[in-house]
This record gives sequence, structure tokens and C-alpha cells, in this order.
Amino acid sequence: MRVICPSCKYDAGDIPEVTIGQHVECDCGFKWIYKGSPKAAPGTYQVSKEIAKKALRAASSAAKSTGSIVAAGFRKAKKHIARKQFVKNLPSRFLQAVQDGVITHEEELQIRHELDRHGISWNEAVSQIKPLTKEFAHRVFADMIADNVVTSREHEEMRHYIEMFDIKEDIKPQAKEFIRRILAETIADSEVTAEERAQISEYIRYFHLEDIRPEVNAVLDRVETIWKLNNNILPNPLTEQPLWLKSDEALYFKTDAHYLRKLRDEFIKVPGEFCITNTRFEFVAMEWTVSHPHEQLRRCDASRRTHLSLLFHPKAGSGTYIVSDAPMAGAYLNALARAANRTISITRESETLDERRRIPKEAKHEVWIRDQGKCVECGAEDYLEYDHVIPVSRGGANSANNIQLLCRRCNSYKSDKI
Repeated sequence: MRVICPSCKYDAGDIPEVTIGQHVECDCGFKWIYKGSPKAAPGTYQVSKEIAKKALRAASSAAKSTGSIVAAGFRKAKKHIARKQFVKNLPSRFLQAVQDGVITHEEELQIRHELDRHGISWNEAVSQIKPLTKEFAHRVFADMIADNVVTSREHEEMRHYIEMFDIKEDIKPQAKEFIRRILAETIADSEVTAEERAQISEYIRYFHLEDIRPEVNAVLDRVETIWKLNNNILPNPLTEQPLWLKSDEALYFKTDAHYLRKLRDEFIKVPGEFCITNTRFEFVAMEWTVSHPHEQLRRCDASRRTHLSLLFHPKAGSGTYIVSDAPMAGAYLNALARAANRTISITRESETLDERRRIPKEAKHEVWIRDQGKCVECGAEDYLEYDHVIPVSRGGANSANNIQLLCRRCNSYKSDKI
């Protein structure tokens, strides 16, 4: 039977020995006839400190003298009060443990032992100090990323805290800010190495940020593509095959665009499709179409994010185009124009250096006639070799303008100097 004093409202808990009709006396001095468990919803009543102390003294005395049922109830009360007092002190206990910025293994074991002694689960304790654990997580995370590097030891420590205090969601805003900061530093030099890409991918996995992986990969892919084009490496073409594409053409860039067309004293936006193939530039609008081989490109300015300024000869189609990514379009046009004018040798991304060094027969024939079958340095006519003036590894072309005849001795001497 559950016994609650009608006067002081002290809840003695379930006492099997008490029966209905029995005379019961509380330590507060109130006497009554027990009429059964209260009909109200069970709950815990607040007891003043004076009454609690008095009850505990009485329980101790009763336990020694009689071991009565009242003493059993007050032993339960003593345990309950101690538990509440421990829960109340949990925040200060936690702050004491983390004042040096870490929770050691020994400190964790001691806290867990104290919780077990008072019958408190770890999850219940964490819920009581949630604001403090959140603040602690932010402080630890800030210290961890202060040098923009997260070591495996730091990650393991942070992972342990995440599991201990269930703070995975709490640190996500900080983690995303960290990833974007690392990303900005990575692309600052307009180059992305395999190690940098792998490190960022590992950070995304560390902090469970798969939702931003597509965004990060898109930024890295864009910077990597522009770097390759600036270094005369042509990425793989698009799989799309529009009807106007010729049999020997490949489509590399395509986007919706607007051409700023001047009419009298104002500019109007002409919508159309902006395309770049391996041989030409094409802008297709409803009213007209502009197409230029890459050899006709005279200037390409992509200094603004969405505005691409082009100058062709002849001038038809010259002007400003508004595209989604002007630097990317400009990188394709510049690389393909240099290749078309044979100032550089552009290669596909999958080609090896040996494949890029192969000189076409037509170029060899032209060079032999031009150099009259002699070394251009010493005039020797034996042991002649075809030499790239600008090495292929540095972007040199396989055109006649970049190839000369050298004898083996002069070619070796040039290689030693390089």
C-alpha cells in the first residue's frame, strides 16, 4: 500500500505491511486511519529541509530500535533526497571535470560510478546538463580546428565526445563553416591536388556532413577543370550530341546565355544557347545564329563571374555574353583557340606524355624541308633528331613552328641545360 501523510504530504512509498483501517502515525505527529492508496496521480511531493532532516533522524533511530515499517519508508526517503541532491549538483560536477578543456578516462569512469551509485542513467544525466555539454563541444571543436588541421588523435577524441554527449547535431554548423574555410584555402591558388581533395572528403566523413558533399565536389571539379584547361589538358567532352554537331566534332561546353545586343542607345538581352566544340564557338538564338572557328577568336575576357566579352574577326557576334560561369567558358575558348593557332599542343585528359610527344608526319616533312636536313645549331647532317623548342611537358605544340632539327650532340647539350 502507498502511504502519504495527509498533513505534511510526505510520500513514504509502498509499504506492504500497512492495511486499510490500520492506525498510522507520521513522524510529523499527525495520526490517521489508513483508507487506501490516494486516488490522485502518483507524484513526488516537496518536503521542507527541516521536516526532511527530522524524518531522517527519526528513521535512523527507528531502524536501530525497532526496524519498523516507518523506518523502511524513511530509508527510501533518504536515498531519494540524496539522489535529488546529486542531480542538482551535476552541472557543477561537470564543470569541474571539464575546466581544463578535456575529460580524462579516469574522470569519465568516476562520473559513471557516481551515477550508478545513485541509480541515474548516463542519458538521463546528459539530458540534465545539455546546455553545458553543447557549450563544451563548441569549445573543444574550436580548439581542434584552430590550426586548420584535424589530426587522427583529435578526431578520435572529438568522436568520443560526440558519442558521450550526443552532440553530433550541435557541432554541425561549426563543422560546415570549417569545411568551407578549408575549401576556400584549397582553391585560393586555383589548383586542387589529389591529397587536398582526399583530405576534404575525409573531413566530410569525420563530421557526418554528406549533405554538403555534392556542393563541395562541384566547387573542386570546377577549379580542377579550369586548371587543366589553363595547362593545356582538355577534359573529356560532354556525352550530348546535338543535331548540328558535325561528325568530327565533340561538344565540350553548353549553357543557356544572353547576348547583349545594342539597339540605338540601349542594350537588349537576346536569349540563346552558348556552345563550344573542339573546332568552333556557336551561339544559337531564335532570330539568328553566330558561329566562329576558334582561329577567329581575337580576345576573350572572363574577368567577371557571369559576363564574357568576346572579340572575333570578322566581328559578327562580338560583344558581351551573360553565362552561368564565364571563367569556365573563357578557359575552354582560350585553350581551344591556342590549340587551333598551334601556339600550344592541347591533349586529352586520358593521353599519356609519350602519346603527346608523337610528331605528325606532315609536321616532320615540313620541318625537314625548312631546316634543309641539317642541325640548326651546328649544321651537321648525321644523327639528326626532331626536337621540341618548347618541351611537350611544358605545353609545347607538335606543330612545325615548335619543332626543329638537331643533331644528337646538340640535342643532348640542350637537354642538359633544361
